[in-house]
Amino acid sequence: MSNTQIHVVVVTYHPDTKLLAKSILSLRHQVQSITVVDNNSENFDSLRSLIKNYPECDLVSLPENRGLGAAQNTGIKKAVDQGADQILLLDQDSVMEGDSVTILSRSLFRLNLQQKTAAVGPQYKIDGNSVASPFVRTSWFYLGRVPLTELQNSTFVETEFLISSGTLIDADAFRKIGPMDEELFIDHVDTEWCLRARSRNYRLYGVRDAHMSHRLGEQTYRIWLGRWRLLPKHKPFRYYFMFRNSLLLARKPHVPLKWFSAELTKLLILASLCIFAPGQRWQSLRLAAQGIKDGALGRCPVKNSR
Repeated sequence: MSNTQIHVVVVTYHPDTKLLAKSILSLRHQVQSITVVDNNSENFDSLRSLIKNYPECDLVSLPENRGLGAAQNTGIKKAVDQGADQILLLDQDSVMEGDSVTILSRSLFRLNLQQKTAAVGPQYKIDGNSVASPFVRTSWFYLGRVPLTELQNSTFVETEFLISSGTLIDADAFRKIGPMDEELFIDHVDTEWCLRARSRNYRLYGVRDAHMSHRLGEQTYRIWLGRWRLLPKHKPFRYYFMFRNSLLLARKPHVPLKWFSAELTKLLILASLCIFAPGQRWQSLRLAAQGIKDGALGRCPVKNSR
């Protein structure tokens, strides 16, 4: 365990360099290396100047925006080639708290002694919200929450999905499960990989004592849907990928029908958010409709742009 090599992959696109610096500082004492993979950011010169301040960081510049999945695969390949045992994926606007990376690493090691475990992830708080987001399990027509009592009584809880940011992946499991699906570009890249891992009898766990702060969307709205929920408002282009990729996943053999039934409920909520949330609603709806059309037809354009 003490010799475990932990490598970090951070994907950037027009990053807030001050927030990224805070993220790097939260990592550097717990890991062996940090690879920042940049998707052709406009502020690349500022990013490069920042990375020069941290000798444990390596910057990889992609010639065009190839999407989240492709950037993650680029960084993961580099980490594996360098001998990584575990790979932490992190967004540019996520910050690991305290010794959470070390806690995740020890948890993944312990769990793998008991059963095939693909990855573990922390609890996270959105945009400074005081309440941590729950780990989830699929129920028919909605994504269920892992009961709070289960989380209180156990250090680890099995979950069906982990958001990519903050996820610590076992390198050997990644080799067997395979890379991220680059055609999805951005949304559901993590969902698809988690579902593929579970279809191959790997498990995923949330770790109670690991914590992360995370920014989700351009803005969040607090609305009542059976309970108070924080929902993100995204730029219009994201709704294209959300709707298209949900339908593309439904066509894959390793994606359960139960997941798709829950996803349909979520898409209805997203469509309502497009209608009632202020700002660029018609453009959001138009792109969502195009995403539904392309997803239903199984079309996945090679060239995407954010």
